[in-house]
Amino acid sequence: RNWYIRYLFYWYLLFYFSTKYFSHKRIRILTFCGLIFLLILPEIEAEQSISFLSGMFISEFSNIKKLMCRKYLNGGGSYFL
Repeated sequence: RNWYIRYLFYWYLLFYFSTKYFSHKRIRILTFCGLIFLLILPEIEAEQSISFLSGMFISEFSNIKKLMCRKYLNGGGSYFL
């Protein structure tokens, strides 16, 4: 019945603990858990694990891109704009 709320709760718990205690290996841990979820959970929950991982990768890539742009502009790259 409330599978989605329970499922999100598990993901956010994993995200919280992996960020708090394993920040450098967070992506690997969440990817591993997502693949395990994909293999062992029922259809709809397995599909949601792909969506969660995709959103996480997009967010991570966006953060890296913003940091690189900020570093470039702070390092004198603004002279070329």
